Amino acid sequence: MKKTLLYILLLLSVATSGSAQHTGASLYKMSRLVRLASIEAKKGQGQYAKTLTGGRERGDSRAFDVPGQRSLCAFVQMKGDGRRVLEENHCTPLAQFGDIYIADIPLRHLDGLSLSESVLRIEAGRSHTLTMDTTAVIVDAPAVWNGSSLPQAYTGQGVVVGVMDVGFDVTNPNFYDTTLNATRIRRFWDQLSPDSIGSGMYVGADYRTPEEILAYAHSHDGLIETHGTHTLGIAAGTGFDTPYRGMAYDADICIVSNAVNTDLPLIPEELLYKYTSATDVLGFKYIFDYAQEVGKPCVISFSEGSSQSFDDDERLFEEVLGQIQGPGRILVASAGNDGSRRTYQHKPRGVERDGVFFLSQSDRTYFCMASENQFQICLSAYTSATEREQLYIPTADILNAEDSTVVDSVDFFGHRLKYTIQACRAYFNPDLIAYYLLAEMQGGVGWSLFLSAEAVGEDAAVDFYSSATQFYPSEINPSISGGEPAYSVGSPGCAPSVICVGATAYRDHIVNADGVAQTYDCGHDGEVADYSSVGPTRDGRIKPDVVANGTHVVSSASSYFIEANPEGSVKDYTVATSRFHDRTYPWAAFLGTSMSTPVVAGTIALWLQANPDLTTRQVMDVLAATSHRRDGAQQGEKDNRWGYGEIDAYAGLLRVLGLDGISEISNHHPSRLDIKYADDTVWLSAEGEVPAERVSVAIYSVAGKRMLQKAVRLSSDPSGISLSSLPSGVYVVQTTSVTPGFTGSCVFRK
Repeated sequence: MKKTLLYILLLLSVATSGSAQHTGASLYKMSRLVRLASIEAKKGQGQYAKTLTGGRERGDSRAFDVPGQRSLCAFVQMKGDGRRVLEENHCTPLAQFGDIYIADIPLRHLDGLSLSESVLRIEAGRSHTLTMDTTAVIVDAPAVWNGSSLPQAYTGQGVVVGVMDVGFDVTNPNFYDTTLNATRIRRFWDQLSPDSIGSGMYVGADYRTPEEILAYAHSHDGLIETHGTHTLGIAAGTGFDTPYRGMAYDADICIVSNAVNTDLPLIPEELLYKYTSATDVLGFKYIFDYAQEVGKPCVISFSEGSSQSFDDDERLFEEVLGQIQGPGRILVASAGNDGSRRTYQHKPRGVERDGVFFLSQSDRTYFCMASENQFQICLSAYTSATEREQLYIPTADILNAEDSTVVDSVDFFGHRLKYTIQACRAYFNPDLIAYYLLAEMQGGVGWSLFLSAEAVGEDAAVDFYSSATQFYPSEINPSISGGEPAYSVGSPGCAPSVICVGATAYRDHIVNADGVAQTYDCGHDGEVADYSSVGPTRDGRIKPDVVANGTHVVSSASSYFIEANPEGSVKDYTVATSRFHDRTYPWAAFLGTSMSTPVVAGTIALWLQANPDLTTRQVMDVLAATSHRRDGAQQGEKDNRWGYGEIDAYAGLLRVLGLDGISEISNHHPSRLDIKYADDTVWLSAEGEVPAERVSVAIYSVAGKRMLQKAVRLSSDPSGISLSSLPSGVYVVQTTSVTPGFTGSCVFRK
């Protein structure tokens, strides 16, 4: 998940509405983005576009002068007959989840809707940003894929793998079936598609037949993005003619191409408010609805995210994420890639002052300070260790200001720093006040001058949280701590109902197709990658939930992206190419929690094949019982770097099948022993040098009863054990040896 800058524009006051139907708005019912939309509707300003692009204008903004042509996609929590109230206010209900609706709200009617007594909350957040060969071996997937060693082949067959991402190449052979006769992509909704005329979708268009999908070729952003082609390949690619097979390579595929910040040049400004977190939920619903239509379980991989919030801007979002899931409907999201950044600083009570230096390459940036007590915010600018100018802002002044917002500027050494500070109560603790500080300076914040923010007052414990800002220490004032990595897991991964995935590292480099080594050392031997975001959540819950390899993972890349960017950086990380239907398809190695997330989602697809009714809670229990901790912690322990540990596909499958209760069997497959069942016989073949001693072989029923035990001397030829005396059923074979690699278990059906 490539974390990029998200900007919050905090406004000083609210103008009166331009609508003839009403004269005000219930601001307390609105999230920050909805407030912004209300203000724009009255002022005719294109501030949302500037907010999303860091203040840069995006061409002709005349569309904003016609507010009646613009609408907002938002969550609306209602009481009573919500659909009737929405329609009376000229809004279009798009989906319903209990008392929460997703609705298209014309901006000219937004304030009027907020005044209705039936409306409890209107919320929308910005759309999110972006955050296999050895990978499969690491999680023990081959043991699961091997149908001859299991009750059946667990390859994702009969399961829908959903991916919402950007930059899809739907012609890629990685998404065909293993015979290469047909694509496995069953549905494709491109929310940015220009084919919207006549489309039944809220935005963009969807494609429902193989002919339509293949003719469309790539998502609308496919020339500027390749991210989705890569993540989909990890979750469900066949590997085509390469060893880079995905986790659930027989699964049906349903994909949604949503909108992220890099897609902004493709979106007409008058449509920007249609692409919000609510629109993303419509994408999740689209995938789950398709799976329900065909009667199959479904897991969704989502390698995007944004910063956590203190106020309740994401309360309805998280509630709906919980509601759309259920038995056989599971959502997996990335933790983020901020683990090596300084994202948090704590000033304890009793300490007079502490804080952080901060900077951003953008002209605007923001961060947050939170405390249960009042204090002073000190903004300082330095040209040297001895030359400093300061501004003190009491938090009491912010709380007493209109809308609890202060907007002002200060000149530091001839440079103008504009600042906006808005106070809000934390939704999970009414005693905790968060102060969002938006800083603006031409030429990049903190580049012309050293800038610091300190909390002053020994009676207050204050926490600093980075959102779009780089915290750092500086020798120019060593008394300021500068921050540490913490609280960086993004949304929606931080939601209680979502399985959040961090990343581990095994490779420190790859060798590209030109024979050039590309090195990025972020960890070794399965340790948590240094970039993997860490918890806890801002309300104190442990996240991530699980980790998987996310470093230098090889998967498919978009042929159309490579054609459009032949000398781009992806070329440096391309390790191989394939030819299919007269096109060249690249295979590239990327890293991030974006890559580890589809590993987990694809593994869960294998488990759903064994139990189509698995719930998120049950998957969490499987992860707790079977994931590996490589840091010495006991299995089942959870912390803010590892979660429960690294996912194990085979051990998890044993748990799902109810076989892990047999105490005598291993929860892993023997690494140097191939076990097959054929002709009423279990066949054992050694890989490499055979052990000198006999290998003990025991056969157990699923009830845990030992049905047969025998000592077998392995040779270069397969050794067989007849099972003709056993009735039909599912059995576990356990092999035990003092020679490494020959101890383990597998499952088969007789």
